[in-house]
Amino acid sequence: MKNIYLLILIIILSSSCKRDEQNKDYKIIPLPFNKVKLTDSFWQPRMITERETTIPVSLKNGQPAVNRLEMTGKFLRGESTEKPRPHRFITSDLYKVMEGAAYSLMIYPDTSLERQLDKIIDIISGAQEEDGYLYENHTCGNPRISEMGEKPYSCVVHSHELYNMGHLYEGAVAYFNATGKDKWLKIAQKNARHINRVFFDGGDPKYNNGKPVNQAPGHEEIELALCKLYRTTGNRLYLDMA
Repeated sequence: MKNIYLLILIIILSSSCKRDEQNKDYKIIPLPFNKVKLTDSFWQPRMITERETTIPVSLKNGQPAVNRLEMTGKFLRGESTEKPRPHRFITSDLYKVMEGAAYSLMIYPDTSLERQLDKIIDIISGAQEEDGYLYENHTCGNPRISEMGEKPYSCVVHSHELYNMGHLYEGAVAYFNATGKDKWLKIAQKNARHINRVFFDGGDPKYNNGKPVNQAPGHEEIELALCKLYRTTGNRLYLDMA
């Protein structure tokens, strides 16, 4: 009889845990798009066009952003390189394209496209500073001060430092969900932990003289991306930051 009571107790506790897990997200979860197969004459041809034309052309157009990140990586490694010309958000456009490519991979696996994205992710990794900061012009010491401020996070209302990282997070989450590869996701998490320290904790004299930055960005984006990062990793820190 005691065994029966014990079994019932275990079932109740297990059910409670499952409810707690469900309560961490919305009660109604939409069906993932990659679980839906389109066979109509309107959307399916457009998805084929996206895969065969839009993504390749968009990645080609994103090459200037890749070049900037590559220059930044060389600068950090002490190699001879030009410095990227000041631009606030060109890398965010690259991250958006990569996110879209990741969504395509969920429906149409493509090893060639995956290899292309892996190479770009390696370049992104090389452009990230050891503490997690990632913004080419401040890293290379040639910001346009009127738009980016003299120092990192000194002009977040205009600089797009957080906006760019929001799109990086979303791309990283999408690529992880598409391939299971976590290199880009680790880059995103490293940056998110950095932003948490700098904006809420302080203590690093490199940023705002060691005081918490505690400013809202001038362009929303990172908030939604932090929620996606939380959903994927389960790390409550990202949800609290959002």
